[in-house]
Amino acid sequence: HNNKHTMASFVWTSVYAFLWAEIIVVALLVLPVPRKYRSGVCRLFTAWNVKDRFQVPLSAISLALVFCMVDGYSELQHVFERKQLLLNENHNEVHEIMSTGESAEEMEETIRNKEREYRVERNLYLAGFALTLLFAIGRLTELMQETAEFEDELKRREEKRLEDIISERP
Repeated sequence: HNNKHTMASFVWTSVYAFLWAEIIVVALLVLPVPRKYRSGVCRLFTAWNVKDRFQVPLSAISLALVFCMVDGYSELQHVFERKQLLLNENHNEVHEIMSTGESAEEMEETIRNKEREYRVERNLYLAGFALTLLFAIGRLTELMQETAEFEDELKRREEKRLEDIISERP
């Protein structure tokens, strides 16, 4: 049980760290930077073929995040089933509890279940946000690259237009 907990803790710590890395990347992508610098970075990324180089690792990360979400969902279902089972058991003993109050063991079990539920829901949100930001980063970089390409095309057309105007003069 301890190895399973350590592995799960490592996985969710990794998801948390990856989420922070994504937040930093998004912040850098949306920083108001002069257009020529942003276009230069986009051209550099295009020249290095960054999108194709990172497609396989990012796909693997996306798949891992989906698995984390599925695992989190199944764990949440398990927590809810356990919670319902405890509620049903307590409901059968409601007359005894009302007269004597909740026992220390039952209170401890209730607290542990609430902790599990919180942890599982938190992990689900972490994986969901990380997956969402991964798609957002992909779209932001695509838009930046398209903008840089449109600016280059506009510059070429303006230069051609100027050449045409100069060549028309006698």
